[in-house]
Amino acid sequence: MRVLVFEERAHLDVGHYPDWVARLSRALDADGHEVHVLTRHGWMHGRPVDHSRATYRMTRRHRVTGRIGTEFRRLSLKLLGSRGRQLGHFGDSLRQVMLVAAVRHRLRQLGSRRTPVLILSRSSPIEIAMFAPLDARWVVYSHDPPARVGGTLHFPRALAFAAARERRRRRRGGHVRFAVNNVPVQEAWQGVAPWFEYEVISSAGKPRVRPVPRCEARRALGLPVEARIALCFGMSHGGKDLDTVLQAFAGDEPPARLIVAGKDVGATFDSFAAAHSELTFPGVTVIDGFVTDEHMHLLHSAADYAILSFLPSWPNDSGTMGDAVGHGLPVCCSETADHGRVVRAHRLGELFRPGDPESLRAAARRMAGATLDADAQSSYLEEFSPETLSRRLLDAATGNDAVAPTRL
Repeated sequence: MRVLVFEERAHLDVGHYPDWVARLSRALDADGHEVHVLTRHGWMHGRPVDHSRATYRMTRRHRVTGRIGTEFRRLSLKLLGSRGRQLGHFGDSLRQVMLVAAVRHRLRQLGSRRTPVLILSRSSPIEIAMFAPLDARWVVYSHDPPARVGGTLHFPRALAFAAARERRRRRRGGHVRFAVNNVPVQEAWQGVAPWFEYEVISSAGKPRVRPVPRCEARRALGLPVEARIALCFGMSHGGKDLDTVLQAFAGDEPPARLIVAGKDVGATFDSFAAAHSELTFPGVTVIDGFVTDEHMHLLHSAADYAILSFLPSWPNDSGTMGDAVGHGLPVCCSETADHGRVVRAHRLGELFRPGDPESLRAAARRMAGATLDADAQSSYLEEFSPETLSRRLLDAATGNDAVAPTRL
């Protein structure tokens, strides 16, 4: 089957999201589908040819107009503050309409508007439903709740128009379906647009990786060979809770030696240490900056287990859990979003109360000697693998799934 995958930022060579898109495309290709990938600049993950039989770039018109929308939004909020929010939504809408136009242009060139389309860019499903063809079979995937997407979300007439278009689309046998990566995000969107057909499909999985021998990895990183080592990726974003981890591992007798790695963790650590001058961190190693794939592989190979700490309000799943389990590491994870169910169901490790350093310290001590057995790793990877994700997304696009029709 011919499939079109669209991700505006898949050309980037940093961050996990473009690599996730590449893995998904490769999984579709391995299943025998004719995969076409549309990106802003015509290649994936920093390489002109990567993972797919055919990659295409957005036209200059679509790229430039979308960029104007993005800059319009940025300047509206910068110059007018909260008063510029409505203008900012207009800029968002302009960008997202251009994304739809770019996909429609590519479908015309492929000669089939019925080609299933997987839209993985940060997009509002409202604009997609408004401007997608009436015979479309599209799936829009999002990690974000409505407040982070913008666009015409807050305009009742736009919502009514999108619902009317989707009603006509379903009469013609088409659909725009909305796939989200967890239940809280789905519930947030259902409060805005209950007429969408929703699928909850997690993107947290990573492939199984053969680790470097632990002693070899530790020597390469300059770490003590005999120590018990916990690894925490604390890259700064709205959901990571590094403060709780630092409190739990402070003092002269921490549960283990702690490695904190990721973008901006140096500034986060310095700020926390300055605000808590009574604490000491003799067992903490900070690795600041973007972590390359090679370095990430060494860090996971050197660690005994991974710590995943999120704020109670964080709704998303965890790619860092997928990295850890893919490398065969057990996890010590805060019980937020769907993490508790996943850790229990697949026997991945220990849980602690979010924001509670004493709970984390106790859970970390229970991790002494913990390992991840092969059955638990296989169970997790079967549910969250790129192959499972790609098949579920394609089933949602083609209608081969069990999504119950929503009355419009």
